[in-house]
Amino acid sequence: MPANGLIYAPPHPCACYPEAKLSGFNAVSGPRDTDNSAELSKSARLVKGPAYADGTGNINNPAAVESDWPTYRGNPARSGSTELPVKTDLKSQWELKIGGKLSQPVVAGGRVFVSAVDQHTLYAIDQNSGKIAWKYITGGRIDSPPTIYKGMALFGSADGFVYCLRASDGALAWRFRAAPYDQRLMVWEQLESVWPVHGSILIRNDVAYLIAGRSMFLDGGLTLYLLDPLTGEVLSSVKMDDKDPNMEKDFHDHVNVLDMPVASSDILSSEGDLFFMRSQPFDLQGRRDRIEHIDIKQQRGSDAHLFVPNGFLDDNWWHRSFWVYGRSVRGGPSYWETGRATPSGKIMVLD
Repeated sequence: MPANGLIYAPPHPCACYPEAKLSGFNAVSGPRDTDNSAELSKSARLVKGPAYADGTGNINNPAAVESDWPTYRGNPARSGSTELPVKTDLKSQWELKIGGKLSQPVVAGGRVFVSAVDQHTLYAIDQNSGKIAWKYITGGRIDSPPTIYKGMALFGSADGFVYCLRASDGALAWRFRAAPYDQRLMVWEQLESVWPVHGSILIRNDVAYLIAGRSMFLDGGLTLYLLDPLTGEVLSSVKMDDKDPNMEKDFHDHVNVLDMPVASSDILSSEGDLFFMRSQPFDLQGRRDRIEHIDIKQQRGSDAHLFVPNGFLDDNWWHRSFWVYGRSVRGGPSYWETGRATPSGKIMVLD
């Protein structure tokens, strides 16, 4: 509905284009003039804190142990499983009331890390006693837990920044503004950056991977960053909009019935020599060799992985969406056929 100089798009039950469409109630406008001088250089966006590394790894680096669960769903593949035996006669050791909506926890170095999502706060809790060791407040929601890497806690925030804290005491090592501009919009009664960053950061081969933005169709698109996780230095970045990166074509040229290329941000995952945003594969340098939708009968291949068409953090249990292990998903009224072609379910764990 057009009104007030905006286009209002209400919620809908449509299962079409699940990895590209907007969900929820949205108000969008046409393009606006942007002062390019307001876009800081990448080096100017990096703020160093008292726990900053000197580039030689001179940080507190407790050895990782097998029982650690250092990132969202345990590992970069987001498998949600562990090879360690788990007792069946579990008993409560402690209980801590934080309040509000909480993220999934991660565990490393004797600490439990969890974010109070709407309070913009990351908590570090002693694993044995349940006492709060420290907390850190950002300028926006933290929608998922941090990734613990070499004694540091890395996470993104809806304020458009990426943070790196010393896991032992919460001291800031660095923060990097991944958002290209300092602009805000209202989301669920809170101000957020136009280009938020998911809390969970993917780390592979000593490189941190993250996405800033909401959709390739909105606000200039998404930006993929590859950062040095210890120093915050930008190793490379890729701007992703509604154009095919391999040829001069629009995304709409690749529409396949009720499916189209992945355009919406999500928590990243990784297996083998690839990482993924929903079903979209990237090589470890951030390149997309293909963006076209794959037929759901072609689910086997080196890029088969666990993904969620509506995003890992989608929690509405909508009956037309489910988790998938494979390469693609079908949209529209035949959404259910994906489940006949490859393993799927409301939530999945892989060994």
